[in-house]
Amino acid sequence: MMQRFKDKVALITGGTNGMGFATAQQFINEGGRVIITGRSAETVNKAVQQLGANASGIVSNAGKMADVMQLQYKVKEYTAVVDVLFVNAGYGRFWLRGTGR
Repeated sequence: MMQRFKDKVALITGGTNGMGFATAQQFINEGGRVIITGRSAETVNKAVQQLGANASGIVSNAGKMADVMQLQYKVKEYTAVVDVLFVNAGYGRFWLRGTGR
């Protein structure tokens, strides 16, 4: 297997399931380390356990601005440098023009 991410760290928001989890797996398979985020300790811990020794997890809800603002400080507990940022989780509010909602 290629090791194109050897000695690299990826921060993957929403990395506890689906596309974010699959991305974390692939990044690890290619030699990298990952820090994943998720909304609950239960899902973060379960995902980190499944991903193995090259994974760390942080409870952070991308829909809460306080969590988003604190994320940089929590990441610094694991690494000084993030080489790859995969923003898989987020929150958006969309308005339909002319509907008032």
